[in-house]
Amino acid sequence: MNKIYFENSFIEFIDIKSKPKTNPYTIQCKKINELNDLTEKVKQQSLEDKAVVLCNDPEVYFQKFLAQFPLIEAAGGLVLNAKNELLFIEKRNYLDLPKGKIDKGESALEAAIREVGEETGAGTLQMVRESVVSYHFFQYPKEKLKVKKTKWYILNCDDTKNLRPQPDEDITKVFFLHPQKALESLTKTYPSILDIITRSALL
Repeated sequence: MNKIYFENSFIEFIDIKSKPKTNPYTIQCKKINELNDLTEKVKQQSLEDKAVVLCNDPEVYFQKFLAQFPLIEAAGGLVLNAKNELLFIEKRNYLDLPKGKIDKGESALEAAIREVGEETGAGTLQMVRESVVSYHFFQYPKEKLKVKKTKWYILNCDDTKNLRPQPDEDITKVFFLHPQKALESLTKTYPSILDIITRSALL
């Protein structure tokens, strides 16, 4: 899926023969340089709603668009307990999934397991399978807008006795919830999180 999220909205690149399901800001591109206006809108944070880019090769156009921004590679875990409940964190009053930057010399899987352990206290994590890749924009104060590319893994957790949030990362709660109940009840979360859960076929 050639989609990148920003706050509560997204930009999606789809085949020019397709028609958007909604009526967002739509751009038809036949040349790569026709993305320049969209790139500037994003950098200036003046794009206020969803955007769909219609093009002949969505994957190529999407990667060319991403290349206009600094890239941070990260990894995260969709962690399941014995009841097939999914592990969530509460961070800055939003429900989220544990994830973080891949350190130098680390594999994505190693980073996902480390970040889950650090942010939640979950132990004895084992990979079930690779899951999806997600993209979102983020920006620290006084820094340029960046793209975070996160590779997700579905992990089993056999040790849930010592769950605890990581306060220095502004995480205040750690808990398990069934994915279906999560989709029904998560009103204060990011659309990207709901998309990750759905695309990971955990329902």
